[in-house]
Amino acid sequence: MGLLLCVSVAGVEAQTPPPSVARIKVFIDCKMHWGCDFEYFRTNLTFVDHVRDREVADVHVLITGQGTGAGGSQATLAFLGREGFKGVDDTLTYTSAPNEASDVTRKGLVQRITIGLMRYVGHSDAAGAVQISTATAIAQQAQAPTHDPWNFWVMRLRVNGSMSGESSSKNSSFSGGATANRVTSAWKINLSTSASYRQSQYDLGDGDWYKSITRDSSVSGLAVKSLGPKWSAGGRASLRSSTYSNNKHSINVSPAIEYNFFPYAESTRRTLTLQYVIGVSALAYREMTLYDKMSETLGTHGITLDLEARQPWGQLSVGANVTEYLPLTDKYRAEIFGNVEWKIKKGLSLNFSGGTSLIRDQLSLPKGKATTEEILVRQRQLATSYNYYFYFGVSYTFGSIFNNVVNSRFNGGGGGGRMIFF
Repeated sequence: MGLLLCVSVAGVEAQTPPPSVARIKVFIDCKMHWGCDFEYFRTNLTFVDHVRDREVADVHVLITGQGTGAGGSQATLAFLGREGFKGVDDTLTYTSAPNEASDVTRKGLVQRITIGLMRYVGHSDAAGAVQISTATAIAQQAQAPTHDPWNFWVMRLRVNGSMSGESSSKNSSFSGGATANRVTSAWKINLSTSASYRQSQYDLGDGDWYKSITRDSSVSGLAVKSLGPKWSAGGRASLRSSTYSNNKHSINVSPAIEYNFFPYAESTRRTLTLQYVIGVSALAYREMTLYDKMSETLGTHGITLDLEARQPWGQLSVGANVTEYLPLTDKYRAEIFGNVEWKIKKGLSLNFSGGTSLIRDQLSLPKGKATTEEILVRQRQLATSYNYYFYFGVSYTFGSIFNNVVNSRFNGGGGGGRMIFF
């Protein structure tokens, strides 16, 4: 049985067809971790002109993505018409398998991009050179649902280790963990456990060595129930221990509810969520704290507002949250953070990120002053009333807008090796 391919052009009236152009100019816009190998795209998508700026493109291909419940990822490819194709838009998806090889992913993306571009290429001089072939379609017949012996559960184990050193210092670290996740349209369940050990040794002179050891471990779980296109409810539970933060163990249980001002189905492009959490924490400390406590049980609650957007003009991520201990309302933490990648004009882009926290909740700080060595190697947490970070960058690119040629010569010459010229 043959494959029937139907293509429709949305947003364009029948009496006003798109213009005919020599070759379609395409700007592919995506992050590298979604399998976006731009050299591979240019090598295999030769029926269009690749440009480096959306402002001069006929078609802007915006690729966004998110993880799947099976441990793979789903890329959403938005084809946004520009210039004479304005309003001629479409959306396709590509779903990769867990641990899928990058070569398979990039081939899948090229196949989807090719299909999506055909409606535009049909109005170019390159249309006469395009040949479309289809594999024989699988006979259309009712099939029983695929049996899943794991019932949507996906597990992962990991072990990591590193060692480094020189004559005056030695460092080693080991960590491990396990996760179990089950994601369906109705439920999302995440379970995880992890542990780490870090040891550093420093020669202070005269054969005197200082040793710093830190240990951390945690067990946590999340369960979320879908309540419709914009609402969800669930809860978190965790057990943690850390020598750095004077935490012998802390147990927290927190129910939560979340509202998304946009439907969750649009989450690869935009989300605006408001989440409220309330719970209880049982805290036990390794050393006596500044407040003369070895253990305590407190209520907690918090609210978080988070905006994420990936649009043709760039990417925006902004959030704020406030958490507070109960009934100790003077013990709280307030945070604001954000990241912006803004393509201002042709060739000109701006990106910056930053955040700040007002810290009034360091209940676990141990009594007594930290030693000089503990401060220098950050072996234990120190008192602070705030923290902040900020980054910005501006770039301007000019010159040829075309980017069709691939030349991989000397790509491997930057690894510290020696180059010999004749």
